[in-house]
Amino acid sequence: MKNFSGLGDFVSWIATPLVAMCPLCTFTAVFIAFGQVSFLFALAKILIPILIGLISISILSFYLSYRSHKNIYPLILSVLGGAGVIYANLASGVSILFLVMGILFLSSAALIDLNLRFSR
Repeated sequence: MKNFSGLGDFVSWIATPLVAMCPLCTFTAVFIAFGQVSFLFALAKILIPILIGLISISILSFYLSYRSHKNIYPLILSVLGGAGVIYANLASGVSILFLVMGILFLSSAALIDLNLRFSR
């Protein structure tokens, strides 16, 4: 069981920075800045499964981190943030507030988790 613990720490160290620098969020901001919103709508059907996969990986990473430092707050924030981002992308007519709050919760969870790791 010791080997799995080392693998879990490695996976959580890799996935946590990806949450803070979400590539989909970065590309979305770039496309909006260039005025290519129609291109984003065309890619929406492809990006939603990728987004769900990335959020699932980040929640798994926060669970593995929870097992090492025993602080539940980053895990709770990541689940709430991931649910908000997925809900904002899947439901029609939803306020952008869900997306912004979801991204804020995921970023906060990543920063809290990194702070807990460095304080050990």
